[in-house]
Amino acid sequence: MEVLNCTFTELDKKEFIIKKGDENNKVEKLRSKIKNSGMKVKNVHCVYIYELVDSHFQYPKGTSSILYIGQTATKAKEIQSRFVHINGDKTQTDGNDGQSNITLSNYYHINSPIKLTIYQVNGEGTMDKLEKSLHKSFVAQYGSLPIGTGTTSSEYNAKELLKFTPPCSIDCDC
Repeated sequence: MEVLNCTFTELDKKEFIIKKGDENNKVEKLRSKIKNSGMKVKNVHCVYIYELVDSHFQYPKGTSSILYIGQTATKAKEIQSRFVHINGDKTQTDGNDGQSNITLSNYYHINSPIKLTIYQVNGEGTMDKLEKSLHKSFVAQYGSLPIGTGTTSSEYNAKELLKFTPPCSIDCDC
């Protein structure tokens, strides 16, 4: 299987659907689904991709459903504990808690189904290099980073964004 010009085997991959309005696929059930999926969950390296199930984005050089590409920085003790990117406990306007990704959380809260694909990576290569390679491949193919990249931080929460004043304003008679 090829993902953004990187090859993975089918055995290394698991997919999970996350959707707020679907009782079986709520984000609150994701960790137990991963743990019970048959996937090796301890002491493994992983790369993961979040993407919309029903939509694509127009990037500068093409369309893609990918929202976010990430990695476990080290061998995760239990990988299901790593997936806290979607804040399902709060409303859309509560935004980010510092661990979750505001872009993923906002799509979740408007009931957009999101697919999480986890790839277990064999080998001792660093995850940072692999994640950067996937990001570079994405930029080469689509002309920018995925829309959710860079929005995992406590700086991107609704309370902070409401207080934010742009450094300047532009009047336009467009």
